[in-house]
Amino acid sequence: MIIACILSIIAIVTTLVINLEHSTALQIRLLAIEQEAHTAFVAAEK
Repeated sequence: MIIACILSIIAIVTTLVINLEHSTALQIRLLAIEQEAHTAFVAAEK
């Protein structure tokens, strides 16, 4: 029973870490897209 609880906690923590990594990767990509859009906007203004 204790082993099942420990494995369950490890699975939950692993899932949380994976979700955090995906979220961070998406945020980094979003930031890059926003910077590209800003650069294109500034270039269009000139």
